[in-house]
Amino acid sequence: MYGITNLTIDGKKFDVTKDFPRRKDKPKPLSSEDGVSLKKGDEKKLRADYFLVMNEETFIDAQKVSETVTVRWDGKRWRVTEISGNSEIARVKMKEFWEDYKIALQETDGNVPSAAERLRSKYDWIPSKAEIDFYSDIF
Repeated sequence: MYGITNLTIDGKKFDVTKDFPRRKDKPKPLSSEDGVSLKKGDEKKLRADYFLVMNEETFIDAQKVSETVTVRWDGKRWRVTEISGNSEIARVKMKEFWEDYKIALQETDGNVPSAAERLRSKYDWIPSKAEIDFYSDIF
């Protein structure tokens, strides 16, 4: 298990279902953003908050990360120029989590999104329903 959950950028939940443009689609270049014309050298700071979740043999480590990302417009795209932030790690025993997960599944008649919702009060790094639905369709 390894991944990012509950990503927010400037307080807005990241939409995992959004269909972002791909280079092969040759999207039109940006000339403005939020009604403001972009000029080469424009800078802005964004705040990104998320959980980086990974497991070892007997533990799940959930690192809560808060970062400030500085980006600069180069005339064609935003480029990251600086990242600063902090994080804290919560370590959970795998056995304890699985016991809680089994109980939650029993209480929700095997409904994974509902079980995850129940567990989220104890494990705030559990993916959102939208993330679970999106990734369960992929895998």
